[in-house]
Parts: sequence; structure tokens; C-alpha cells
Amino acid sequence: MNPAVRRLTYQPALDGVRAVAVTMVLFFHAGFGWMGGGYVGVSVFFTLSGFLITSLLVAEHAETGGVALRTFFARRARRLLPASMLSLLLIALARLGGAFSFTPGLRSDLVSAALQIFNWTRLTGETSYAAQFTDAPQLVSPVEHYWSLAIEEQFYAVWPLTLLGIFALSRRVSRTSVLGIATGMFLVSAIAAPAIASAFGPDVAYWSTFSRLGELLAGAVLAVVVAHRRLPGWIARLTLPGGLALLAAAVWFPSSSGPAYSGWMPVVGIVSASWIGGLLTPSRLHTALASRVPVAIGKVSYGLYLFHWPVFVLLRQRGWELTSISGLLVALALTTAITLLSYFLLERPIRTANVDPRLTLFGASAALASLLAFFLIVPSGRGFLETDSSVLAAASADNADLDAELELATPNSIAAEVPVSTVLSTARPVDPLTEDPPSNPPSNPPQAFDTDPVLPAQLNRPVRIATIGDSTAHIVSIALARWSIENPGYITSDVLWCPGCGFILDAEVTLFEASEPTARSNAILDDLAPALFENVRPDVVLLMVTLNDMAEHQWSADEGPLRPQDPRFEQHMYANYLDVTQRILDEGVAQVVWVEPPTPDWLGKEDELRESERWDVMDRVIRRVVEEGAGNVHRVDMDLWLDEAGYRDNSTWRPDGTHLSDQAIDEIVDRWLVARLLQTV
Repeated sequence: MNPAVRRLTYQPALDGVRAVAVTMVLFFHAGFGWMGGGYVGVSVFFTLSGFLITSLLVAEHAETGGVALRTFFARRARRLLPASMLSLLLIALARLGGAFSFTPGLRSDLVSAALQIFNWTRLTGETSYAAQFTDAPQLVSPVEHYWSLAIEEQFYAVWPLTLLGIFALSRRVSRTSVLGIATGMFLVSAIAAPAIASAFGPDVAYWSTFSRLGELLAGAVLAVVVAHRRLPGWIARLTLPGGLALLAAAVWFPSSSGPAYSGWMPVVGIVSASWIGGLLTPSRLHTALASRVPVAIGKVSYGLYLFHWPVFVLLRQRGWELTSISGLLVALALTTAITLLSYFLLERPIRTANVDPRLTLFGASAALASLLAFFLIVPSGRGFLETDSSVLAAASADNADLDAELELATPNSIAAEVPVSTVLSTARPVDPLTEDPPSNPPSNPPQAFDTDPVLPAQLNRPVRIATIGDSTAHIVSIALARWSIENPGYITSDVLWCPGCGFILDAEVTLFEASEPTARSNAILDDLAPALFENVRPDVVLLMVTLNDMAEHQWSADEGPLRPQDPRFEQHMYANYLDVTQRILDEGVAQVVWVEPPTPDWLGKEDELRESERWDVMDRVIRRVVEEGAGNVHRVDMDLWLDEAGYRDNSTWRPDGTHLSDQAIDEIVDRWLVARLLQTV
């Protein structure tokens, strides 16, 4: 062995470092607000991994003059793959048992997690890391945490080869040459990270391997330093301030912004490396972290990290609040039980087995191939809110006989629905910004709400229905399309929609950024809708929107932002809704149906958009528009149907508190909505 190189011996305090890091992550993922930057724990793992792996490789090269790559990769496979593959297998089995059924693209998530590319899969998708903590638990992927494991595995795949290149560039393994090159690589990655964040955005800064490489290289630089010289005694003084700095960062950094999203995590890597280096010499903190409990937690920290997230997600989907004492204890108990079983029955026996590296790699490859094959039988529907282009195409009226007039079997008869439609004369002029809602009640008192109306007799051709609105309307249109395919001859279904679309078209949303949905909404009404009406000549146009129209809007600087509860907001909204209705009728559409969507329920979360008074405004506005519709404008109350049918508090029907699941909307369409729409023609 090169006498200038020191082999790192087992350091129990580093298991204590793992314990601290995984504890940060557990409290962070449990949802405690005071641990908003708990992702610092992942950064500590990165730096510690870079340090330990580089220490082993440098020592091996000093002893043998090379690196046995097959042995290295076999050792990594025995260490990492058993628990990782078990976690994915358990998630897949849970999916077969009915869990995680609303998770979009779960099968592809499982595959990318098994192939250690999950971070790149996330970057090519349409979600963001910060969004995982505002999404409904029913929609969160149980393998979301595999992004960090993927980064580490990608580092392990290329770093040994990179080090061999560094060694080849050096005449000998000297502190100056190897340390200089490693330090230079760290500096380049540290400079590149904020540049990447600036050029490509916060999600790339958080998830990409290139922007997180600096944290791993900080540990690698420390390993080269430790391998070539004995650390001075004063380095122990860094342990307490370094640990306190990391803890402060975990508490102080926000969960959805900060250094992790702007490319400054290499700085955290420097602090982590200083802390780890200080713990290699005796100190009080060293002694504390090397004690029995932290070491025990550290030894199983990999399993705790792997198994905690799917357990947390599953419990949240079952209504558990993990920031409560009982919820946290149950979550930690289940996670710990699975972790210990995995560690003692699977991980440790495989890790300590004396198996030839070639056989290890063959077995790992066979196990991975078998797991990927098993994923093929995991149910993989569209995923919540994902479109179904084939169904929409099959149900469209685009290729129908557009010249056939609709022959009514009976006169227009509409069962009362508190009420569904009120026919008034439109001969008198209406000023929507000044006229008050009519105070006289309809001449016919409302009848009992019919949750299961009878489907009218089939007409001479399908009724052509076009749906316009936001993502809630999109879900309705897909359900109508599925129903039309299963019940041919009744309806066709077409749709124009965009996420966040609304029918308030002449104002700016001020509660959140919505300029793009507002622009798309105008484009739909101005350009796309007339083209669709010409192509399919709908008999009924269904209008449905939710959140964007209930946010604060500003029509003029003089008025400033208005809340829906403000009478001026209500009058503006009425003018917009009336204008949208009239524009559609002017295109030759016979009937317009406004859907009152289910009042959003944030499953206990406090949110301005959850205020019931806001949704009362939409109810009043739609009623006024219907009353001005002269029998051509109707209202269907989906919110009331949920109440009357007994599904108001069924969380499986609205996984995110707003959108209806496929099961829910299919039942609504089959039992009620199609019949109600056919009664309007």
C-alpha cells in the first residue's frame, strides 16, 4: 500500500450522521412546518456518500494500483438493490391490492425508479417537487423519493471510471494532483449549479444530477484530503457549528424555495463536508453520535428512507394526519417494522454473503429483469386527470351526419331541479352591471331532487354534446365519451378545455398567477369554439369551471382586486357569464347547460378558495343567467346531486377535493347527467 495514503477505518459517528440526516427527512416528509428545509438531510447523505465511496476507491488504488470495477459494482448491488427492489415490489403488490389507484403513471414511475432514472423521469413530466406537498395524497407517487437514490446510483456508475481517469493523469497518487483535480471538479459543479437553475428553472436545479453533483464532490474532496494527511486537532471545533448550521438550514429553508431551487446546495455540501471531517476526530459531539441509539438508526437509515415515503403516502390516503402524535407514531412504527424486517431478513444476509462478483451481478440483473416484468401486470390506467384521446376520438361527432335534424320524441319537458331551467322573456333590455337579480320566485315551485332520472327514449340520431371548461369539465367530457361508446346511439361527446380555464375573460386573476389560462380561455371562446361548432354542430354545449373563476380578479385599477363576495365582482361575473352564453347561442347552438360543480373541499385544509360564500356567488350568477335564457339555457346542480346521493363526504370520489374520480363521474353520468342533458333538447 502507498504509505502516503491512509485507509479509512469504520467510524461509528458517521452512522450517527446518517441518523441525523434521515431524521430531518422523516420530519420534513411528515409535514411539520418547522422542518421546512428537511431536504438538507438528503444533501448530507449525498456528501457522506461521496466521502465514503471516494475513500474506498482511493485506498484500493493505493493498495493495488487499480480499481476492481466488477467487485465495486457487485458490492454496491449487494448493498443497495435488495431493499430498493423490495420497496418497489411492495408498492406494486399494494397497487394490485387497490392502493395508489389514483397515482398518474405509476407503472412508468416504478420502472424508472428500478432503472435509477427517476429524477430524469420527473424532469420530463409536468409536476414539480414543491407541488408534492400541496397535492392531494391520493395523487402523490409512492416512489417520489427515488429521485435522490437515482442521483446517487448515477454517481456510483460514473465516479469510479472518473477517478481512474484522474489517477491516469497523475504520475502517482499524490495529494497535490488528485486533490487539485477533484477540487477543480467541485468548483466547476458549484459554479454550474446556479447557472443551471437560472437557465432551466428550479425543478431542474432540484432534480438534475448535474446540479446536485457538487454535494457529492464536496465529500469526494474531503476523502482525498483525509487519505493523504492526518487531520489537525482543531478540526474537531467544526463539529458543533457545522451541525448547528445544518440543523438551522433544515429549519430555516422553505420547502418550496431557497438554495435547493436556485443551485446553491454545493455550499451546503461544504458545510456537510466540514461537519463530517470534524467528526473524524474526538469531541463531545463525536461521542454522542457514536453512541448506541444514533448508530443503530444510522445502520438502518437506508431502509428508513426507502420505506417511509410509501408508508406516509398510504396513511395520508387513509386520512391519517402525520403531524399529530398518533399519526406520527403509527407512521414511524410501520416504517420501522418494515425496515427492520428488511434489514435482518434480506439486506444483511445478502450484504455479508461471500458470493463471486460475477454471480452477484448476474443475480442482480436477473432479479431486476423479473421485477420489471412483474410491473407489466400492475394496473396502469390513465391516471387521475390524464386525458384519454382514443375514447374522445371514438365518441366525437366529427364524422357524424351533420345534416340530420334532431326529431324530438316528446315536447321539451324538463323535470324540476331546484329548478333546472326557468323560461323568461328576453324582449326587455338587460343591463347586467346594474340590474338586480329578480326577486319574484318561479311560478312553479321546485320539486324533489331526482337523483336517478329516467333516460328518455332514443332519438333519431345521437344528441351532440360539446363540453367547454377547465379540467373538471374535461373529466366530465371523458365520462360522457365512455358512456356514449357503451350506449351507442344516444350522445356524442366533444370537448374544449385547458387547465385553469374560466369564463371571466376580461379581468386579471390576482390571487395567483393565471395569465396563461386566461389567455387560453379567450382563445377557446374566440377561435376554437366557433370552429368546433361548425365541425360538429352541437345540440347542447355544457359549460363548467371551478377554481379560477372563484379567485380574486381585478377589472380596473380604480376598483382594485375584488373578492367574489364583493357585489361588484358578482355583477362583473354575471356580465361575463351572460356574454359567454349569448355568444354560444349566436353560433346556432340550441341549448346551453351550465353545470354547478361540486363545491371544492380541501379535505380539512384551510384555503381562501374553500370559502363557501365564494361558491354561493357562482350559484346566484348561474341562476340569473338561466333565468335570462328563454328556455335555451339550463342549469344542472352536480353539487346538490352529491348531497342527495350521499357522496358529499366520500374522499374516494374527489381525491384532491375538487376533481371527481373516474368511478365517481362515471356513476354521475350513468345515473343522472346524461338523462338530465337529454331532457334539455
